[in-house]
Amino acid sequence: MSLRTKVLLIISAVFICAMGLIYTVSRLIFIRGLEEIEEQNTSVQVEQAVGVLTYLINDLEADTADWAAWDDTYEFIHDHNQEYIHSNLVDETFVILRLNAMLFIDSFGNIVYSKAYDIESEEEIPLPADLLNHFSKDSSLLSGLDQHRIISGILEVKPGLVVIAAQPILTSENEGPALGTLVFVRQLNEDAIQELSGIVQFPIKVQPIHSVDSQDVNDIIISLRAGKGVAVVPRDKDIVAGYSLINDIYDNASFLLRVEIPRDTFQLGEMVSSYYILAVLGVGLLVGIFAWLLLQRRILSRIALLIRGVNQIAETGDTSIRIGLSGSDEVSVVAGTIDGMLGALEEVGKEIRESESRYRLLADNVMDIIWSTDKDLFFTYISPSITQLTGYTVEEMLGKNLRDQLDEDVLPAALRAFNEESAKESLNKGATVSSPSYEIQLTKKDGTKIWTEIRLTAIRDDNRETIGFVGVARDIGERRQAEQLYRTLANSTTVGVYIYQDGLFKFVNPQFQELTGYSESELLNMNPSAIVHPDDRSAARDNAIRMLKGELHSPYEFRVLHPSGEPRWAMETVSSIEYNSKRATLGNFMDITESKVAREELEKLYVQERKLRESLEVEIQKRIEFTRALVHELKTPITPVLAAVELLMEEIDDQRLMRLVESINRSANNLNLRIDELLDLARGETDMLHIDLEIVDTLSLFNDVGYEMIPLALRNKQVLNFELPESLPRIEADRGRLRQIVMNLLNNAFKFTPEGGQVTLRASSDDKNLIVEVEDTGPGINQEDLERLFEPYFRRTTDRERLSGLGLGLALSKNFVELHGGRIWVESKVGKGSIFHFTLPIRQTDNQE
Repeated sequence: MSLRTKVLLIISAVFICAMGLIYTVSRLIFIRGLEEIEEQNTSVQVEQAVGVLTYLINDLEADTADWAAWDDTYEFIHDHNQEYIHSNLVDETFVILRLNAMLFIDSFGNIVYSKAYDIESEEEIPLPADLLNHFSKDSSLLSGLDQHRIISGILEVKPGLVVIAAQPILTSENEGPALGTLVFVRQLNEDAIQELSGIVQFPIKVQPIHSVDSQDVNDIIISLRAGKGVAVVPRDKDIVAGYSLINDIYDNASFLLRVEIPRDTFQLGEMVSSYYILAVLGVGLLVGIFAWLLLQRRILSRIALLIRGVNQIAETGDTSIRIGLSGSDEVSVVAGTIDGMLGALEEVGKEIRESESRYRLLADNVMDIIWSTDKDLFFTYISPSITQLTGYTVEEMLGKNLRDQLDEDVLPAALRAFNEESAKESLNKGATVSSPSYEIQLTKKDGTKIWTEIRLTAIRDDNRETIGFVGVARDIGERRQAEQLYRTLANSTTVGVYIYQDGLFKFVNPQFQELTGYSESELLNMNPSAIVHPDDRSAARDNAIRMLKGELHSPYEFRVLHPSGEPRWAMETVSSIEYNSKRATLGNFMDITESKVAREELEKLYVQERKLRESLEVEIQKRIEFTRALVHELKTPITPVLAAVELLMEEIDDQRLMRLVESINRSANNLNLRIDELLDLARGETDMLHIDLEIVDTLSLFNDVGYEMIPLALRNKQVLNFELPESLPRIEADRGRLRQIVMNLLNNAFKFTPEGGQVTLRASSDDKNLIVEVEDTGPGINQEDLERLFEPYFRRTTDRERLSGLGLGLALSKNFVELHGGRIWVESKVGKGSIFHFTLPIRQTDNQE
């Protein structure tokens, strides 16, 4: 059947189908376009709503910033002055700033001041408990704030939503350190939402996600969480709704924003679409009347289809596309021929792509560097292995010149090699000629040098002109190092080196000969086991096999049979190498006989030392137990004595008896103090002595101790001077132990200062330490006594009979100072008095400026 006949037979069916297809496709395309326009408009409206909500948050954030970076606020959070509250935190402030709550939180997480205010009823209200929970001491909101970070956003707080802004409290110059956090809260109630709706001219609704009870809306939330920024859903033929997720202050998508917009554009478009389709149908009917006159249309349409298919293939380059015209006419034959050609091209292209992929995979994964340059030596391709060899990435190297990577010493020789390669005559057009390999030193990215072996080939065009170079570079640094190491070991090392192959020695260096006692001729072709002591041969062989397998990494030891008959100890390591194109073993051999003997002697001495140490520990433990028992036995009878003396002092009226009782009281208290010193010494010897740290006002403590010691100074007819500054830093210390240190030093000063002398308590500080000094005008201390002054029970020879005490005060003071992390020392000259110094570290406390 001819093509003309086919056209005449199907023209009627084609007309009917064409009209129906035009109607369907036009309708679908037009309506889809209207839906896309509606979706775009709704998305813009949703973004406007989000922008207005963001503006509300930013406005509160700006108000918070104005108050947080203000010297008055900074002063208030520091000293909690009431003037700031009376002047600034009044009801009018909440009305002007449209605030519903504010919180002032210090750096410890404590709320310094808070207030909630109902703007509508114009009265103060309690702070919501939910809001306080979000700003507790362990709140992640407070822990995430620092001097340069602010937090703002929406939060759900019963009974509704609020906008919160939190900023660090700084000075007016935005400088720190931050003393706390300022939090402003503004309700996001229906009135605020209505105000936002009025700005964008369409209804807005913001609600928590957990309050959504509609399955359709939940499906929309799921799609938004999957990454869709805005969701647009027609509610009915009149209203379309747009949705977007809003993050809360924790940056979690917790709220759903919804806008509702009339579908005016879509309704108008539907009406226009109906008129358009009717017009198309009318025109199509008129055209159909004359269709029978266009008998050639069927042929032309098929040809047009053929051309369209060819153009599509040409534009996309996809040879898998087929024209696929059915039939037996000429156009079908042409289409079938084209499809056959495309199939053949696809097979060829597949082979080319597979070959290219194999070569690309090889170039990208080979350890050697494959590279190419133009004739001016600028890189045009370089494989990824360049990064492992030089530290440069492929992107850093492409476009750079090879000359920049060569060391200046080898650059002339390398350029000569390139010139020689370029000057070679090619046998055929476009052919390449390989050249010998060259060893060239390259510069790595970190500036170090690396030796490489380069094999170079010139690339030529059809006119036999060099248009570039291609080459392969290989790292030979390890090989050169191995060669250098081998030469060094063979010529100058004190370690014996040998090569073992096929069960025999194949190489021994002079040091190995000297260590084993055999000559080179004797060792060569000797089985290595012949020089190993029979009792050690099995272990030495097993260790060598384990080291070659990588199971043993440390050297192993065995005995060597020396020709002199004297057994020698050796330490050995082995590794696998290639020698004369065959697998061999390289051994390193060291004589350790002297060190072995020394080690055995050292082990004997260690055993003796351990026995002595254990004996000493037993003696120390006995002394500790004796001290504990002594303290307990002394403490038991002194306690009722002290209690009885207190009762006697309350009951006795006779002055003469009262003086006796007071003397007994002083002696009992003195004895109790000595017992406490013994107890502290025993605790120190057993590492049980500890300190209880707290924040101490040192100036107040020194004044209190000084005033308590004034009666003692008056009784001794001495003068106690105070040289204390107006202020001293608060430090972290044990108040009782610090008091004991100062009183011990003052008591010692009073003991050794004669009548009419002076004792001075002095204190100061620097950036790191508190420095305390106690100076007296006593006889001074000689050098021999200075070296033992802080030892327990030490008493100066001249004072043993004159003064009381156990000699523990200074030793305990030293322990207490060192437990605080400080140090204590004394300066003294005979005849000129003494100065006792001690320092304690100043650790910055949280409430210390």
